[in-house]
Amino acid sequence: MSPAMAADSAEPAVAVSKVTQDHRIQKRLTSILEASAWFSELSVSVDSGIVILEGVGDNLEHIKWAEEMTGRTEGVIAVVNKVQPRALGFFDLSPAKEEVAKLIRSISRNLPFIVLALLVLGLTFFVTSSSAKLIRKVLRLRIGSDLLLMTISRALVVPIFLIGIYTVLQIGGLTRVAMTLVGGTGILGLVLGLAFRGILENYLASLILSVRQPYRVGDVVELLGHQGVIDSVTTRATVLIDYDGNHVLIPNSLVFNSIVKNQTANPNMRVNFEVGIAQDESVAEAQGLILEVLRRHASVSKEIDSMVIVEGLGSSTVNLGVYFWVNIKKHSWRKIRSVLITESKDALQTAGISLPDDAREMIFPAGIQVSMMSEKEASRVVLEAAPIKKVETSEQPSQSLESEQGDLKKIARESFLPNQGANIVGEEELGGTR
Repeated sequence: MSPAMAADSAEPAVAVSKVTQDHRIQKRLTSILEASAWFSELSVSVDSGIVILEGVGDNLEHIKWAEEMTGRTEGVIAVVNKVQPRALGFFDLSPAKEEVAKLIRSISRNLPFIVLALLVLGLTFFVTSSSAKLIRKVLRLRIGSDLLLMTISRALVVPIFLIGIYTVLQIGGLTRVAMTLVGGTGILGLVLGLAFRGILENYLASLILSVRQPYRVGDVVELLGHQGVIDSVTTRATVLIDYDGNHVLIPNSLVFNSIVKNQTANPNMRVNFEVGIAQDESVAEAQGLILEVLRRHASVSKEIDSMVIVEGLGSSTVNLGVYFWVNIKKHSWRKIRSVLITESKDALQTAGISLPDDAREMIFPAGIQVSMMSEKEASRVVLEAAPIKKVETSEQPSQSLESEQGDLKKIARESFLPNQGANIVGEEELGGTR
């Protein structure tokens, strides 16, 4: 290789004496390789500019370095590298030690950048958290929903967080990664939106439910055919406790698109039942007796008039519809209805008003055998018959008429329910708290 060609090469050549005899190349290379202390049993031979390297090297990286350095030496035409890597023992940890040493040296060189990146990262989290709290404080008077307030505050501080992460990556020398992060944020959002569409639908439905609040914790509602008391409303589902004590989890996206029947939005609920009296009885008298029963009962609302009206005619009865109002936050309408049906029956029977069964048609395919008896025998049969007992007023068993909501909330406190997150709607204190 001529001096002019060596000067034009990408890397500077190792300078030797202008006289490029083989023994001088050998002497120069041997001196350099021995000075590195990376080789043992080293042998360097040169023949007509062809260098033959033999011996044992510490590792492949050092052996490769020796070959490259020899090839750049002036006067060298070719390199035959016969240097073998040092054989490692079974418990030789020298390669691991070298890697640890490299890691320590790399950390030492980059320690100022690491410290600065950590400071910027900590400052990013502090600014993000403080900004979110400030936004919630400013908007709290205008936005009543805690979930919506939290979502808005987090959305507004996302740019601050992304700027902080971008700065940390720039300090660490990861410019390409930083640009990928910024450019891929929109794509990542689209991918996550498609992958977690159901979760996002429930979350958006939860936002709307937390703002509108069609029901509160403790309300008696009917959702998608399930009736019970609202136990909690989270960002995923509405938890309902039905009257059998079962926990029913209904996704909020389904609740948002369905009919919600809230029975406690208005605490007064109209309850009804039907009574059939004989067609030859006085309808007005029966109506008065039943209305008196309704007026006497303390759980029936006195602010809204009760009524007893004729609903229709049966085959053998006049059917009376009984309507009254009950505060279902305080009382159980089922229990009160049961009590009033019994008391109305007793009042009518005590007054001698018949409550006949509907007429039935009875068919005897084989016919009926009729036997004739004398008047004397017929009188004896009548006298031996059991006397008709007078109808007595039945007594109601003692039981509470309070609403079942308190019992259901007690059941909910004692039951196991998987964690669904914090409640996002208000709570009505009924019969205890969760």
